[in-house]
Amino acid sequence: MAFVRVVNVFEGTAQQKRHAHRIFHISHCLNDKPRNYPELPEFLGHLSRFPGSPPFTKARDPSSRGHQGIEYRMDMIRTNLKLLQLMDSLAVSVHSKGALVQRSFPERQRLITQEHQHSSVYVIKSGIVKCYITEENGKDYILEFLGEGEVLGEMEALRHTPGMCTVEAVTPLIVYKMSNTQFGHFLRTQPDFNATVMELLATRLANTAIKGARQQLYTLSHTLRQLLSALNSQHITFTKQHLSEYLGISIRSLNRLLKNLDQSE
Repeated sequence: MAFVRVVNVFEGTAQQKRHAHRIFHISHCLNDKPRNYPELPEFLGHLSRFPGSPPFTKARDPSSRGHQGIEYRMDMIRTNLKLLQLMDSLAVSVHSKGALVQRSFPERQRLITQEHQHSSVYVIKSGIVKCYITEENGKDYILEFLGEGEVLGEMEALRHTPGMCTVEAVTPLIVYKMSNTQFGHFLRTQPDFNATVMELLATRLANTAIKGARQQLYTLSHTLRQLLSALNSQHITFTKQHLSEYLGISIRSLNRLLKNLDQSE
């Protein structure tokens, strides 16, 4: 129920809050019983109209179809150009002078560490990060990859909690950095910033629900095929380590799946 409490922090319109609460409610239904949820096509249609949502379209190829002919098309790198444009404007605003600073980080640099306290919020200007959870057995599970315009550390700032996951640079990174206090000030005083961040949070929750439902609806082979197609279409190259951690499997299992895909084609 953490997301409902976060929504109440914002000063968005009633319509925006209804969108956020509806996504929260439906995402729980998806995670509980994705196979028996009759509103899935309507839900995906709703997401396609929601700002910043991933594209879900009618499948052209029957082999790629999901529930009732809906295609689950993956975008490996999440971006939010609307928020990036807002940050560019705020960075040159006289009222925000000194409140925002640009910082550069090399590949593999950690910006946020799981279960550690942090006092800053970041918005990616360029580059890619991976967000992952380290389990008790030491294995990492990648939640998502984030790119331009995505915000980092916002949940920790809003909830006053340690890092929920680790955020690490996959490529050289340039970010806008602000304190947790400044982030809260922007939410209270900048309506466009407030609304855009709320849309981003709602979209992330929806993406998490869709990813969870997809993992239950499809085989690993089908999911891997979609991932490889998404990487190819976006001209992205990831290591086998990244792919295995994203799928939650070992590299050995990934190699076996890749071999089976090669033999089937």
